[in-house]
Amino acid sequence: MSMDFSFSRLAGADASLNRAELDAGLRRMAGADGAFDRGEFLATFGKLGVSEETAGSIFDNVASGGSLSVDTLTDTWLGFAGADGELSEREFEAGIESLAADAEEICFDTAAGADEIMNRGEFRAIANRAGITDEAAIDDVFDRVAGADGEMSSAEFGNEENGFGSTKLSPEAFRERFDALASPRDIDFGRDAGADEVMDRDEFRAIADRAGITDQAAIDDVFDRLAGADERLNLDEFTNEENGFGRTTMSTETFAERFGELARGGAFDFSAVAGADEVVTFDEFQAGLRDLGIGGLSSRTVESFFQRLAGADMRMNAAEARSIDGLSRSQLEDMIRG
Repeated sequence: MSMDFSFSRLAGADASLNRAELDAGLRRMAGADGAFDRGEFLATFGKLGVSEETAGSIFDNVASGGSLSVDTLTDTWLGFAGADGELSEREFEAGIESLAADAEEICFDTAAGADEIMNRGEFRAIANRAGITDEAAIDDVFDRVAGADGEMSSAEFGNEENGFGSTKLSPEAFRERFDALASPRDIDFGRDAGADEVMDRDEFRAIADRAGITDQAAIDDVFDRLAGADERLNLDEFTNEENGFGRTTMSTETFAERFGELARGGAFDFSAVAGADEVVTFDEFQAGLRDLGIGGLSSRTVESFFQRLAGADMRMNAAEARSIDGLSRSQLEDMIRG
């Protein structure tokens, strides 16, 4: 235990600490069992120049059952590394500061560090501080909150519905919210899309049915607009903020609410198409069809349909449009085709 356990000695000439170097150094200090008890940990980090109080806080915040494994400490510490996956001396020291933070409060800004983005390792560290040790559950919650980019912003962490509701909370409040997030969600794209990670029409119908949506025409219409011509709904299309559901997991209530917004956005709206004069001309009708994504119809077919509604003057008022106002894209297209 007399080894000079300094950052510079561990890191070597390149002044950066990779996984192999950190793991090897910690294992030499931990001994054959590959874990530290509290006394061993305080002695080891005293050689780094870390005070006994700070080392004790780190151990208490990260250890489980009076023992801290090298694997857990290595994974947690490397969470503070940058994009290169290696720890600079500044990042190493930032890890010490964050891991030693007051266990009475979980603070996003402190845990995330200077880049203001929380990575997987940093999230594991605060979960451990809150007494959560199930690594699979920790990773699952991180993935749900952080999203596809694998980085958790302050807004995502503090999100009321899909995050922790605040950027500062007690360990008890963090655990309570963590448990809620770890519970199976009613709608989960990754789960519901299956192994191919793409949702087909039947899979989309199944989640719509789970959300209490029974209008098959509206379901097909929303699916077609989201999935596009290949009729395969991928993660990016499903989570699109503007034209999709904005997230990968949600309650059935949230899904149904957003579905309603998408369905309304895909319906023929006489007032919007008509404008201030409250009359739809043939050119405006054609533009309205294009906005709904209706194509592939011959001009003669569209003109004949419009004339039947509008009459000889080819100007359709609200009364004449009553039979098509509010129809979904598929419903209107079927009516035009006859």
